[in-house]
Amino acid sequence: MALLQETRSFLKFLHDNEPLRRRIAAAPDKTLLYAGSIIRPAWKELAELRARNRNDSSFEILPDVLNRLPPPPGATGTLKSYVEALTERVPWRDNGFILWRALSGIFASNAVGKVYFYVGSGISAEKVLATTEIGVLARNRNIDPVSLEVIRYIQDCIRTRRPDINFGYMPDS
Repeated sequence: MALLQETRSFLKFLHDNEPLRRRIAAAPDKTLLYAGSIIRPAWKELAELRARNRNDSSFEILPDVLNRLPPPPGATGTLKSYVEALTERVPWRDNGFILWRALSGIFASNAVGKVYFYVGSGISAEKVLATTEIGVLARNRNIDPVSLEVIRYIQDCIRTRRPDINFGYMPDS
């Protein structure tokens, strides 16, 4: 299936809006990427961690950043709420996945310094981490050496089809 017009329009909005793309970034040494499941899906575990430690600002995930940014002109809410609503209206496999890959790739390309990871099991080509984020980070010259070693390890696990990575590299809170 081809990209729907609504998906193409949003991707064009991102392409044409370099100032916004530059803002799709965590603060230096605070980028955290996640995928898979350990006990529960990684995103749920991180949400619970945030709920228990509301003042913890030791890491930022893509949804945190998107929640601070404005939506496209004419829309209300935040960029996060806009993208979530858009991905509910379009087919996931052919459009929603592409939208999140684009945003995640921008987020990973803007990472500076330490990059943290919370990676569980079930990592496959259907995960944005495997298809986009790791490759983008591997080419990012602004990543610190320890994070780069973690990236290489995850790349190796993906390349050799070991989906149960179960690895965390988290900041001190």
